[in-house]
Amino acid sequence: MLLILVLFCACDAATLTSPFLNYPNPFKTRDSKAGTTEGTYFAYGLSSATNIEIRIYMIDGTLVWKRSFLSTDPEGSAGYHEVFWDGALDTGASKRQYSGYILRETAPNGILLSFLIANGKVLAKNKITVFQ
Repeated sequence: MLLILVLFCACDAATLTSPFLNYPNPFKTRDSKAGTTEGTYFAYGLSSATNIEIRIYMIDGTLVWKRSFLSTDPEGSAGYHEVFWDGALDTGASKRQYSGYILRETAPNGILLSFLIANGKVLAKNKITVFQ
């Protein structure tokens, strides 16, 4: 009798050790009177170092913001992490405020969807509420 044993390595299969959440939620992107920008933090925990992406989409599927981190970056290493988003779009568009400062265009009011992706696989998703 011949016994063949096949082992599958899950070396790159990171899992979450804490929920993928953002806080505060809901959050404001800009206080127009004070001219200040607020934002939200994405918190997550990884069981092992892995390449990750955080992506934010509008309900219609338009990509709003994306950040990528390698397993060698602090945000891709094993453990608990927080990544800040100020609500600005990645489009590069800007608006000129009356005071003369150039501010980046921010996400519209409403519900957005965020995804935590590890090595091309969606580990978690979350809803974000934005208001100005």
